[in-house]
Amino acid sequence: MFKKLLAILLACLMIPCGLALAEAEALTSGDFEYTLNGDGSATITNYNGEADAVTIPAELDGHPVTAIGDYAFSVNYSLTSITFPDSLSSIGMCAFFQCESLTSITLPEGLASIGTSAFDGCFALTEIVIPGSLSSIDPSAFAYCESLTSVTISDGVTSIGDAAFYRCLSLTSVTIPDSVTSIGNSAFADCTSLSSITIPDSVASIGMNPFEYCIQLRQINVSPNHPTLETIDGVLFDKTTGTLICYPCAFTGESYAVPEGTESIGVCAFANCDSLAAIVIPDGVTTIGDDAFFSCDSLAAIVIPDSVTSIGDDAFANCDSLTLTVSQGSYAEAYAAENEIPYTC
Repeated sequence: MFKKLLAILLACLMIPCGLALAEAEALTSGDFEYTLNGDGSATITNYNGEADAVTIPAELDGHPVTAIGDYAFSVNYSLTSITFPDSLSSIGMCAFFQCESLTSITLPEGLASIGTSAFDGCFALTEIVIPGSLSSIDPSAFAYCESLTSVTISDGVTSIGDAAFYRCLSLTSVTIPDSVTSIGNSAFADCTSLSSITIPDSVASIGMNPFEYCIQLRQINVSPNHPTLETIDGVLFDKTTGTLICYPCAFTGESYAVPEGTESIGVCAFANCDSLAAIVIPDGVTTIGDDAFFSCDSLAAIVIPDSVTSIGDDAFANCDSLTLTVSQGSYAEAYAAENEIPYTC
């Protein structure tokens, strides 16, 4: 997970600023540098001022401001608040990347796109209202907003991208509107204060480990009539892929039987379930994901069926009391031997 997020950040930093605008003439108005779009509107490409609070003008030299370009305000440590004009329709990639003092933003209705990592690393940002005019929240758009306590996602948003709210450490609850149809990989991963989330029936697809390391997650609200998802004893289960997606870490039971028909136990599915002492994995399960049983301190024994042909990295790491039972010559035996996990045949 760390390597994936690091790759996203490095990719963001390595793409040359203004690549798409390389041939456009750079203009200056006050503290703003901008270029003209084909329709005569302006895209702000750089800010040269030193103000803590910035109001983006509705026009620059008579040209309506419709876009904030890639990296335009990135790594501006003094910026504390930003106000956008109603004319704004897009915010570019990494536009406010690592604006570490930014505490307040107001996104206008009419905003149509927010680029990858647009507000990534805005550590002081506490509240965000996402307008319904924004159809998708791009990957890592609000990642590492570690002070973010409130997220309001308006009806109209249809997708939440990969790692969109990764490591928003102060976020405690999220209600996803009925318009959302997809939730990306690691969308809320490492939100260590997240205790409840409501997933509407409209969500047709959900990515891998969306709640990885959400160690306080106690309640996943899914309608009993949801067409693709269900909860079984608190476990989020994808009926279309047969995958256990997420297990609330506040689970207090001592044993659990994985439902028949399950094909995959997802990444971190049972991670940090301290009280879990025994689990039954049925025949038919083929995959056990990375960190699936990470740090299950009380887990003493698991029988791995012969149907399992893939076990991820650190699937049983920090399970100090665990002994696996495997078939001789099986994939699970080879995995246990290679990873120095105690086992019996």
